[in-house]
Amino acid sequence: MEIDYNDKFIRANDDLSESINQRNFLENKAFFLDRIEFLTPDNKLLLYYNLALCSSNLGNQEDSVCYYNEGTEIISQIGSNISVGLLRAFYLNKGVSLSRLASKTEKEKFFDEAEKAFDEFVRLTIYDASGGIGARSDLYSFRKINLYSLQDLINKEITVSNPALFNDPFDCLFYHFMERVSNSYDNRALIKSFKKIRIRSFVHDRFFSRSSFEFQDRKTKPLTDILMWSHYADSHKGICVLYDFKSSIPQLDKNVCNIFFDEKYSEGEIVDISKNTDIEFELGFLKKNKCWEYEGEVRLLHFDPKCDADFIHLPLGDAKVSAIYLGLYCPPEHVDMVKKIFENTDVKFYKMKTDSTNIYNLIAEECSE
Repeated sequence: MEIDYNDKFIRANDDLSESINQRNFLENKAFFLDRIEFLTPDNKLLLYYNLALCSSNLGNQEDSVCYYNEGTEIISQIGSNISVGLLRAFYLNKGVSLSRLASKTEKEKFFDEAEKAFDEFVRLTIYDASGGIGARSDLYSFRKINLYSLQDLINKEITVSNPALFNDPFDCLFYHFMERVSNSYDNRALIKSFKKIRIRSFVHDRFFSRSSFEFQDRKTKPLTDILMWSHYADSHKGICVLYDFKSSIPQLDKNVCNIFFDEKYSEGEIVDISKNTDIEFELGFLKKNKCWEYEGEVRLLHFDPKCDADFIHLPLGDAKVSAIYLGLYCPPEHVDMVKKIFENTDVKFYKMKTDSTNIYNLIAEECSE
């Protein structure tokens, strides 16, 4: 009778939460390692992952890292046929073991290796986060007229920014959390990886309702929202750029990701960052205080493990600018500069004006020239 080693392996993995079971698993590792060719690819990876996890939990970081390295080889062999959840857990705990080994040996090279593992964990976390919406058409971006906004338009780029520079100090609560939480390991490498996330904010006519699980129209359209012009377009002296992202931002490297998310807003709940618990990714990067709800933000998250500059310029690729809206008080010389950039293109220009029938209304009138 043929023995089903995969079934025996699954049963051996049933309960590894207790130290005694972890010790037994390690003591009987030879049984499965000698028969590893009979295991499915997922179970091969799971075998090395659990050996690594048990070794780390029992204080043997050297063996743990060796098992994680064996698992990494399996990942490179079987490619994408692994669940994202398993990969996230694998790279997170590999980074933890390497961080612990770095502290134990005082060798910085293990922190560098930990950072690489955490980089992959962060990329997979963004990729796997609920609410990613892919490409989107008709996203608005309110801008001042300055060297940076003009360079974006000239070079057909968008600039993503370090969230530490945002005007809301409580945006991206992850960083507040990591400053206060204590861990069982030195988390410098983990923080360094998460600090490579860059963000660009847009606005859309519609938002995703968490109550109805469908898209709904905003009560106030972005173009006629006085606050958006006041806060982000230099008190109506700037512009609003309408982008068409039906073609997504190019990703020239498999380790880089660019994903759009609908921003979520708190419902008045208390956020206690003093507790020693893991912070969820959504709360850490995709949720803001309810006072910002009027923005209806769509957020582009960019992650590139090779670049940690505060500002990163991303090529639009097949995405494009489809219209420019000129603020109520946009100076004529700035109007001319922006129009010059898009001459001989199909980009449309509109001038914001007040509605004589209601002074608090803004209207967009297409420019004749």
